[in-house]
Amino acid sequence: TGGAATVADIVVTDTLDEDIDLSTLVLGPVSHSLVCSTHIDYAKAVLTWTFTSIALPDNNTPPEGEGFVCYGARTYQPILNETEITNRAAVKFDSDPWELCPEYEPLLRTIDKQAPVSEVNSLPSLVIGDTVTVSWTRSDYTGSGIDKVEIYVSEDSGPYSLWYTAASWETSEQFQGDFDKCYEFYSVATDNVGNIEGVPGSADASTCLLLGYLYLAGDANMEVGTWPPRVIGSDVTYLVNYFRMMAPGCELAGFYASADANGDCLVIGSDVTFLVNYFRQLVSPVRYCVDYRPAWMVENDAPEDPPEGWPDCGSEAAGVITPPLE
Repeated sequence: TGGAATVADIVVTDTLDEDIDLSTLVLGPVSHSLVCSTHIDYAKAVLTWTFTSIALPDNNTPPEGEGFVCYGARTYQPILNETEITNRAAVKFDSDPWELCPEYEPLLRTIDKQAPVSEVNSLPSLVIGDTVTVSWTRSDYTGSGIDKVEIYVSEDSGPYSLWYTAASWETSEQFQGDFDKCYEFYSVATDNVGNIEGVPGSADASTCLLLGYLYLAGDANMEVGTWPPRVIGSDVTYLVNYFRMMAPGCELAGFYASADANGDCLVIGSDVTFLVNYFRQLVSPVRYCVDYRPAWMVENDAPEDPPEGWPDCGSEAAGVITPPLE
């Protein structure tokens, strides 16, 4: 009410659309329920709420002069996404004329039946350290808006578990894992009316956290785009070229020159084949630390000396491979 006097009796009527299935009609809560009675005219599809002796004051100090009625019903036909539904009831205060309510325009509701979408952004394949920034995108198109985004994680291809629940305005968070572990992430978004995004068929992003520049023995060209590193022909070609400059032939005492895999004191193509086959057959390949800076480290301004706590890169461990003879 907006007048200066207290209202004694109020009547609210609402005529339902012909698309409404009246058999599904459910009356909801009302304000001032102790003085309210409800009538349903199924023939005319009209709902009436009568508040008797309500003694509702003016609304100069909201919400003391306000009230409400609620109901729900289904339509005969399914409602399409983004369908706009309007409603406007009529209200009568005491002996005053009927007036439409809300006062200025109909009540508008837009149907949102479409689930939101989200995705974890791509991550570096390898990260030196035990933390990485995980970020994501999310959208609800023209719907009710994002309520939350849940980020799930899997460690070393294990089962997924909920890692972080992000509020609608959040788009990134720091993830802390364990050294020498690989992690996969995906996201599931929920909108403000409860529509939930489906779980994706595969991870959105993945990364591996490393203590230092540790690589599978034989992965000489350090292809860091995949994990575990691959052992292919170009790896041994890289080793051949490197060790030719370091120690020709059988110069290293006590074992063969590192690139001379078959022990004939020559660095030729058969050495490449031998090394590739050897490292591919290792059940638990040894991992070692190199003592030279490959091109990708120089380009990315990686540190020349290992940080404190990294494995010791002694001359025997660094780049030295002694496969058994056939």
